[in-house]
Amino acid sequence: MMTHCISPGKETTDTVANGIENIFSYSDGSSNGMADFIGANFINPRYGFGEDVVVEGAQRLRAMGSKSIKFYLSPNYKTYYEPYTDFGEYSSPVELAQDPSFRAMMDMDFNTFFIGAYVFANNYATYWKDSLTPEQKQAEYDAMYDLTYYLCTQYAGTNKTFILQNWEGDWSCMDVANPATDPGDEVFQRMIEWTNIRQDAVNDARRDANQAGVRVYHALEVNLLDKAMKGGKTVANNVIPYTYCDYYSYSAYDTESDPEKFAAALDYLREKAQNNLIPGKSRIYVGEFGLPENEFGTKSVMNVVKSVTEICRAKGIDYILYWQLYDNEVYDPSVSVYDQTDKNCRGYWLIKPSGRKTDMWNYFYKLINGEDDPEFVAQEPEKSEYAQLEITLGETNDCKGLTQKDAADGVCTATEIGGKPCRVTPAANPNLYMYFNADDDYLTEEDRHLEVTFTYYDNGTAPIVLEYWNQNNALASQTVLRTGTDTWLTATLRLSDAKFDNGFHGGFADFRFSDYNEP
Repeated sequence: MMTHCISPGKETTDTVANGIENIFSYSDGSSNGMADFIGANFINPRYGFGEDVVVEGAQRLRAMGSKSIKFYLSPNYKTYYEPYTDFGEYSSPVELAQDPSFRAMMDMDFNTFFIGAYVFANNYATYWKDSLTPEQKQAEYDAMYDLTYYLCTQYAGTNKTFILQNWEGDWSCMDVANPATDPGDEVFQRMIEWTNIRQDAVNDARRDANQAGVRVYHALEVNLLDKAMKGGKTVANNVIPYTYCDYYSYSAYDTESDPEKFAAALDYLREKAQNNLIPGKSRIYVGEFGLPENEFGTKSVMNVVKSVTEICRAKGIDYILYWQLYDNEVYDPSVSVYDQTDKNCRGYWLIKPSGRKTDMWNYFYKLINGEDDPEFVAQEPEKSEYAQLEITLGETNDCKGLTQKDAADGVCTATEIGGKPCRVTPAANPNLYMYFNADDDYLTEEDRHLEVTFTYYDNGTAPIVLEYWNQNNALASQTVLRTGTDTWLTATLRLSDAKFDNGFHGGFADFRFSDYNEP
């Protein structure tokens, strides 16, 4: 390892002038295609499928089509990439970057590598929260300089991009992660100095290496933008204005489920980045987003994935990095990484321990490649993942999420049967239907898995038929048979291929019932 001289505490204006003005003479990612725009985190996987999880995981992500990947070069590398990978002993991120497994990953045809880079000498990543001595500053500078210089020289002419970053800056300022915590001003001040030392090291190394045909950048990550937008003490408000990073990353869990708030958070971060100590030069990306599928269900996860992707693309965000390729969180830590199960994981994944590719994988695959993954097999969701429709019509036409619609071939009247107010079709005409239209804000074309529950009077033995349009634009149906009990009963039908896009009568209704001559 080389040792370099830094001057802790030098004037900020001198630091900014130190070779930073021309950093964006190279590509800044603003014109990225989908393969570069969409990436995934690959950190601390709790399972694997081959002899070397680092290489194998990277190969699988490339098979999806993505050319952007995030991984860590940190002191806990042995536990963070445990499955099947046999590491040597390393004492710095630059040494670890030259390990055969990481070399093989970085030699693949990815275009952008996001690296959680941490000095090994200072024992733990957020040491600066408590102290930042001259020795610690020097060690931080050396680690970042050496890694940057190596990447600039080793990958010169490859046109690859490397972005060195930290992990969730707001949590890093706290002893216990809690949005209500306000770190002290001295913590923010040490973080400012720590961040600028890392940026100085990257600036100096890429200048000294005369980087050509390769780009190495430095990013600071934040994660409490909702709090920041409310004026709270956060990295966005208390650190970014006094730094000059190439990039700022957003770990977006605090706003991702609210599209309006998420879009506002991106605008807020971009404004902060554009008004730091190098006005107009810094850019932003989304470093983490996602939900655990086993806890929230596929539909909720996909809503977040689609919303984040579409909003970021519309706003010209350079990159989005899904959390993550293989899940890193398990319920029972005693289960070996070699024996992991789908049910023991929370569900932060593109590929499950069983090897099954998730809906999120196929969504990204289609965006990148223009078609579904031919190897993808849609999984039948659990009952809890079905959208719910409850039809219990009284004297009015409306019920939860639905409106009953009268048409030329479907006129219903209000009446009372067995003590219950209800609506009926005329018994004299077997061609009449009871039409329903689902509120477009309640159900969309994407809600193909539906559970329809309805109450009916069980007189006679004629069937009740639910008709709808399926994903292949074909008329489909499911049937409930009456049994002649002359009582009110409740039935539930589960549709796995519905397409509620107002397909009847040219936009009139989503589905209909026929009771075949019975009221």
